[in-house]
Amino acid sequence: MSTKEWQIPAKKLQLQKGMVAVCYALVPCLFFSVYLFGWRSLAIVVVTLLAGFATEALFTFREGKPVTAAVFVTSLILALSLPPTIPLWMCALGAVVAVGLGKMAFGGMGKNIFNPAMVGRCFLYVSFPLHMTNRWADPFTGGAGGFGHWAAPFDGVTGATPLALLPGGGGDSRGRSPLRIHRRFSRRDLRPAHHPRRRLAHLSESRALAHRSLLSRRRCRDEHSLSPLR
Repeated sequence: MSTKEWQIPAKKLQLQKGMVAVCYALVPCLFFSVYLFGWRSLAIVVVTLLAGFATEALFTFREGKPVTAAVFVTSLILALSLPPTIPLWMCALGAVVAVGLGKMAFGGMGKNIFNPAMVGRCFLYVSFPLHMTNRWADPFTGGAGGFGHWAAPFDGVTGATPLALLPGGGGDSRGRSPLRIHRRFSRRDLRPAHHPRRRLAHLSESRALAHRSLLSRRRCRDEHSLSPLR
């Protein structure tokens, strides 16, 4: 590539009042995401911003034009819509697709027919569905929240049923056993079996099941007695 084809402009960034205002409006959402899920949320935003800026620069610097502030809006919206457990390299890849395919491929700002941030999110959703849907991070609540932690604890995994892991004795992608996964699902009820509240809860469940079974038997008996074939 010759130097004539690659003309880096003297002004690298073009600020637009409307886009800067949107970025300011998204700052509270960014702080709240850090409060809920730790500083890793900020890392996701930073990686997405850098990847989005670099991608647009590859297109605009070639023409001697600066990068517009709209890329920061696209990157922020994309980053804030991603799950807090997603790998950072996927965030960068999503930003590249959002800016490169969702925006610059149509000619740049104002010429795209789809929301670039949602193009990147849809790409990640289709390409990496497990990382986008089946992991749940337990958000921090109370006090300083996630400002004192790097990342929120991994709280669960979604799927048809965790029992599918039991026949093979396998675990999840982090190498945890099915028993440990079950304990994570039951983290809200970690009292000992002899605890009075646990015993009361089990007694209430048993009584409810017995009552339901009794009602079902009575209904079947009534239907049988009212049958016209008798």
